[in-house]
Amino acid sequence: MLRLEALHCLILFLALATGTSSTVSADAKSFDVVATISLPYPQAVAINEANNLIYVARAAGLTVIDGRTNAVVQNVELGKGPLDVAVDESTNTVYASVASSPGSGLIVIEGATHTIVDEIGIEGDPNGVAVNAKTRRVYTANLNAGTASVVDAVTRKVIRNIPIGKWAKGVAVDPDTNRVYVTSAGDGTLSVIDGANSKVFTVVPFEGTEQIPQQLLQPTDLVLDREAGRLHVAISALGNITRDNVAVVDTKTNEIVGALSSGGWPVGVDIDRETGLVYVANFGQNTLAVIDKESGESSSVEVGAAPNAVAVNSVTHVAYVANIGGGTVSVVAAGPEGIPVLGGNPELRRQPSNLPIAAALILLLISSFCFLGLRRATRV
Repeated sequence: MLRLEALHCLILFLALATGTSSTVSADAKSFDVVATISLPYPQAVAINEANNLIYVARAAGLTVIDGRTNAVVQNVELGKGPLDVAVDESTNTVYASVASSPGSGLIVIEGATHTIVDEIGIEGDPNGVAVNAKTRRVYTANLNAGTASVVDAVTRKVIRNIPIGKWAKGVAVDPDTNRVYVTSAGDGTLSVIDGANSKVFTVVPFEGTEQIPQQLLQPTDLVLDREAGRLHVAISALGNITRDNVAVVDTKTNEIVGALSSGGWPVGVDIDRETGLVYVANFGQNTLAVIDKESGESSSVEVGAAPNAVAVNSVTHVAYVANIGGGTVSVVAAGPEGIPVLGGNPELRRQPSNLPIAAALILLLISSFCFLGLRRATRV
């Protein structure tokens, strides 16, 4: 009887002790498509993290999605197809670049009511758009003109057009240094602009090879990692899918310091500022690659046909992929430890679990019970 009781207590003790010592772990590269939203010809995505609203540039307008439910809450008809969209969270203003003939320019939308408040004419088919909230400047990369336009967000006037290069495509802004970065997909370069005087002060060439010259390297989208002082630039190598990658540029030296292997024909890139994961839309493979910027380790998830752009919410860790070929937006969720946090509250993720404490108390009670039982058995 003594041996049986002791054995039962030992088994129960070990089982519970094992359970309390183990921790819930998740693959840091575990990602899933948790929702698919059908939209006509989705081209680009931007997120207002202050209110968790997602803006999708699609055929002839913008669609507003509630990031908590992934439901479409409003459609803003523009009468023309936007190519990119950006949000100024400080003023709750949305900017959509449109390229049409006639009528190319920048459409200004009031974020509270989603009404169009102005349309700024810009020549040369503006493509990429970015906002510097500190200087109240908006920048567009004008594809066919090979220029970057500087727009005063207060007066809503174009104050300068800066020569860049062939097929100016993407634009990013560093509000801390007042630097503006513009990619030229036609000549394989990155132009760095001094926001104080609106002049190009250096050009970073993406070096090609004998088989793939620089002119066949197409830098498109780009995203700034402000904390690390790095710029991640999606580069597609025409005719050679194995050379596709994301170039890493040091923003202090303006030199290429590395590359992240992404997949076939990367055209969209964004970064989760909290986790440091880089998200890449691979147009040629219908995938979203998620890359650890430090180790280079990556994972990928299948999305819709021809993913053209990606934006990730650094608060909820949910990414939105515009699949231009499939007419869908893929919602990809993963928490900081690979646990999906769809529309989650970031504060909840930081609260420690009470399960280990409760388990320890139960373990203490069971051990006391076993000790008393064994003492009684010994006396008998």
